[in-house]
Amino acid sequence: MLTIAGTLSFIIGAAWVIYHYNALTSSGERNDTEQRNDKMVVSPVADPAAHPYPQAVDIALKIDQLPQSVKEKIISYENAITKLLRLGQGTTAPYLRLWTNKKEYQIGDHVTYHIETTQSIFLIVFNLTTEGELVQIFPNKFSKSSFVEAHQAVSIPGVDTGVDLIITGPQGKEELVAIVSEEPVSLLPVKYEKSPFFVLEKNDSAAMSQTYCNILVAEKYRLAQKRTRYFIQE
Repeated sequence: MLTIAGTLSFIIGAAWVIYHYNALTSSGERNDTEQRNDKMVVSPVADPAAHPYPQAVDIALKIDQLPQSVKEKIISYENAITKLLRLGQGTTAPYLRLWTNKKEYQIGDHVTYHIETTQSIFLIVFNLTTEGELVQIFPNKFSKSSFVEAHQAVSIPGVDTGVDLIITGPQGKEELVAIVSEEPVSLLPVKYEKSPFFVLEKNDSAAMSQTYCNILVAEKYRLAQKRTRYFIQE
């Protein structure tokens, strides 16, 4: 389990998040000027999660017409996670590095996630915790845009956020999963009212439905995936 520690504390996945309000910062908005490189053309925009897919709304309306027993089977946490983790599978992202400051942690250790890319991309990074939770660690409250410029290095939490992530367990394997795209992709209905990192809650049926419909739309995009893992010991 993660914890964010500070003036307020939030339990997220496998660590405490230490949250110091007097140091909060947010990334500036980017304009729509195209950033070009030899592999792709991307246009940085504001947080795509604020603009739901029209197609996802249509899918949701169709699912809503199904019998309740069928809906519950389709829009389940397990089904949504399975489909999400298949996005971009089979396409590598050799231009992207994704790593943690250590490969093995003891309970009480601080953890930092690192991202670096040699080409401009749109990126969503999830943490699969030892408790089976799905946490979106990027974008987050401090970096709301999913756009990452070529040769830009990103650390989570950033040094200017006033946040520390502390491992609290339980022991086991955790995995980071990065979904890479050439254009903005919205997957989770992110909100930062409870925490600076969004956790997909199993009992939030509305969020689960929106996530599932977003995934069905995202499956039509050109995506790539990158993973890395680390271990928590007692």
